[in-house]
Amino acid sequence: NAQFDSAERLEIAETGLNGIVAGSSGTLEITAFDFANELDTEVKVGVDDAVSIADLAGETATTDDTGTASFSFTETSAGSYSITVENADKPDFSAEASVTVVAAPIDASGPNGEAGAISAVSAPTAGAGASGTIEVKGTDRFGNPVEGAVLSVSDNGGIAGLPNGTQVSTNASGIAEFNFTE
Repeated sequence: NAQFDSAERLEIAETGLNGIVAGSSGTLEITAFDFANELDTEVKVGVDDAVSIADLAGETATTDDTGTASFSFTETSAGSYSITVENADKPDFSAEASVTVVAAPIDASGPNGEAGAISAVSAPTAGAGASGTIEVKGTDRFGNPVEGAVLSVSDNGGIAGLPNGTQVSTNASGIAEFNFTE
């Protein structure tokens, strides 16, 4: 009877689940153990339907000869995701893990040549002799803000207080603030 033979404990290998780059593949590995704490094979493991990573929602896999079941996924939205897996025969036996997806670099391109973008968030706001700020946003090819990207001025548009070559890093929101005085 599967109810008595099926895994009593599930463990998720947390290696490689933090810092997955948006658009890259990740693998979730689950190991099943029986009541005697030995590896359990042929256990059907399911991913909770409520998971935000679309590739995983409702998926199932069966543990192999090493007691391991694997799920592969690709997520394009940066963020933290909580994933719950359960023994399909005994849903009370479950495990939870966290997956963190980070933005891809702005200059990383996809298989069809698509790339990130740099776009103005605000236009210059200063007048003659006044200080001002230009905000520029850097995103990856999926629209995620890129933190820590170094952006530089290639054409200052005639703003004397903002020399070409000026560099600023983007913040957690993907925004770089170029300050100047006209």
